[in-house]
Amino acid sequence: SRKEGTEAFKRGDYTLALTHYTSALSPIPDAHPLRIILLSNRALCNLKLGDPRSALSDCESALTIIGPARGEGETIAIDGANKDMKDFWAKTITRKAEGLEQLEKWADAAATWTIAVEAGVGGAVAAAGRRRCEAALKPKAPPKPKPTAPVRRPAAVAKTMGDATAVRALRQANAAADRVEDEKLALHDSVEARIGAWKAGKEGNLRALLGSLDVVLWEGAGWKKVGMGELLMPNKCKVVYMKGIAKVHPDKISQDATTEQRMISAAVFSLLNEAWDGFKAENGL
Repeated sequence: SRKEGTEAFKRGDYTLALTHYTSALSPIPDAHPLRIILLSNRALCNLKLGDPRSALSDCESALTIIGPARGEGETIAIDGANKDMKDFWAKTITRKAEGLEQLEKWADAAATWTIAVEAGVGGAVAAAGRRRCEAALKPKAPPKPKPTAPVRRPAAVAKTMGDATAVRALRQANAAADRVEDEKLALHDSVEARIGAWKAGKEGNLRALLGSLDVVLWEGAGWKKVGMGELLMPNKCKVVYMKGIAKVHPDKISQDATTEQRMISAAVFSLLNEAWDGFKAENGL
């Protein structure tokens, strides 16, 4: 089951890989070193699938088996070879940091990334992770309240034309603007709930957001579900991101789009942009 899990993971089928790793864990005693590899692999699957809580649970179990020595001078016998346990400690500690960051536990994530950096593991990814978390922990000045921009109303029409047609046009424009504002107010809670369900546990995780984009976009948006296999390589992920951002760009959305669709597009556009900024920095794009 472990080898089948690895093959499934390479294909981008994280759900199947998760199932195989779970099956492989069942017959192995609780403190057996082989569990370290399986737990660490399953944690990575859960991160890819947007389930950081389960990933953290597996990381903690693996780290407990490894112990405070961090695997120094210890090996794990697997497939007729001895693998350094410290390498699996390195993988597990970085996955723990990623899980904490996905849950926005910035202080814990920063501390865990620091452990990785100071141990010389994780490279640029660990250093970037620590910087992100430290930045998130810095107190931010409260934003100055912005005055509500008045809805533009074509008052100039009435002034220039000065006839009944202009007055009618003005009233119609005002009524249309009021209807849109009322509609936005009525839709606010449902749109917020839809966006919240989509981004839960995935904020800042570009691959997870793109892999589930079909869930939040409406029927007829023209978006086809993307498998994780298409998102593994950074350059391929960039291509999918560019296609996704084009679907929800405020300047490119259809003129026939409903108010609800426009609200969803605006929120998705913002979240994808934020995730892209982090992804671009981490992958040197």
